[in-house]
Amino acid sequence: MALRETKNTTLSCSDAVVAFSGGKDSAASLLLARKKLGLNVVAVLVDNGFIPDAVIANGRRLCQRLETELVVLSIPLAPHLKKMIDKDFRNDYPCYKCTTMFHEEIRRYCVRHRINRVILGRNWWRWLEPEVRAVRHVTDEQTGLRMQFLSLPFALQLRKVDVTQMLEEEDWKPVAIHGNSTNCPIPGLVEHRVHKRVGYHPELNLLSREVIAGYLQKQEAKEELRETKDFGGRLLQLVEKKLREPGTRTAGTRPISGCHTPSEVRHQAATQVGRTS
Repeated sequence: MALRETKNTTLSCSDAVVAFSGGKDSAASLLLARKKLGLNVVAVLVDNGFIPDAVIANGRRLCQRLETELVVLSIPLAPHLKKMIDKDFRNDYPCYKCTTMFHEEIRRYCVRHRINRVILGRNWWRWLEPEVRAVRHVTDEQTGLRMQFLSLPFALQLRKVDVTQMLEEEDWKPVAIHGNSTNCPIPGLVEHRVHKRVGYHPELNLLSREVIAGYLQKQEAKEELRETKDFGGRLLQLVEKKLREPGTRTAGTRPISGCHTPSEVRHQAATQVGRTS
């Protein structure tokens, strides 16, 4: 598949959605989409209720620099997370649930705006059988819209060192967060508890895939697995606090949406950088 075929074929004013988490891999995908492929994209950040304000603000600055529209959607992860805590994570894991909700929210956004291309920051295969592919196709049952989900770093066979260099050249770096995430604190808060119960690091499966795909060297993956921190009851306190908040995050869209000129995007992003989530 030619990467430039990610041009949108619907009547939307955007060629593609970049599923932008505010972390390093999706930031690299956004840079590639804008600077290498020359696509007119909209960056969609799905906030699970625990994404730090600093991450969202940092993402807005990158979007402003790239003259790219940023849309922030919300999903209510806290109630699901509370159930997982109560069952000691025996039936589910936060990142799996969040990923499912994230993809569904992105899909709904694409259907509403008739955008049929989604660029992901995933650095390993999107599909494994019957062949390894960087692309997955999804058809919306109600509208018939056929959407393409492209794992761009994997399609380009990028390595972690490539992503790091790309971001350094752009003078942009993700917010420092403990755990195997550069946008969400939840993985770092649950890793010790899950590791203690199951006997291995909960991110082992993901890191193994990144090694197989060539994104990480084996030693780099081992470094990621070396240490887990025990945050005690901090996770439960954080979730309960979130559940007590008036209007706890339910699915929805924050402003900064629609088709805008670059100057309009810059103005909207600049006026909302300091906005709390």
